[in-house]
Amino acid sequence: MIERETGKKEILEGIRAELALKLLDTEVIRFGYFNIKLHDKFPQAPLLPLYIDSRRIPRFPNLQRMTVDIYEKLLEPLDFDLIAPVPTGAIPFTTLLSDRLGYGMVTPRKDKKLHGTTDEVGGMLDKDKGKCVVVIDDVVSQADSKLETAEVLKRNGFVVEDIVVLIDHELGGEEELIRRGFKLHSVMKTNQMFDYYDQIGKLDHELVEHVRRGMQGLREYLSINKLIK
Repeated sequence: MIERETGKKEILEGIRAELALKLLDTEVIRFGYFNIKLHDKFPQAPLLPLYIDSRRIPRFPNLQRMTVDIYEKLLEPLDFDLIAPVPTGAIPFTTLLSDRLGYGMVTPRKDKKLHGTTDEVGGMLDKDKGKCVVVIDDVVSQADSKLETAEVLKRNGFVVEDIVVLIDHELGGEEELIRRGFKLHSVMKTNQMFDYYDQIGKLDHELVEHVRRGMQGLREYLSINKLIK
């Protein structure tokens, strides 16, 4: 099982530590300066010092299997009827989870179709209204895409209570989801990952500190501008 957060500083162990290492070794974690959705509205905000390129995960079948295993463990205690990806990055994992666990998958659309059925939620049946859907994604920053997906599902008659992600950047996303009535379940937080890398000497300490400073600077910007409620 994946250990739950206790509120105290926690070093990664077991399958979470193994995943953290594999994400680094396969270059799913990329370093540099990256825009996130926040920068569409606030281009002057500090850039993210790393990027979780989850589209590289399917390039490595063993890593993809491990990722799906971990999602499965997060889903085990939850009560739901269907699963839905945040489009489009989480679609491969959600498809594999649907096949493995036997839960139907519905797919909210980023843009409403202008042809065919024009449904906002692909795969939805009339009898699905009132069913509970778990939303799956890779990373949460401020949760905008998670909230958009949940709202599309709710608008079409689904119940949404839980959001499941691999990594929480701790940029106010969890707090915003809670404020909107959702519960976030994450495998690990960015700070935990880099504390672990630092502890075992996996990364140069200067690079770890660079990432820490970059994340902290972005958090401070969000706080000063009241973008973290």
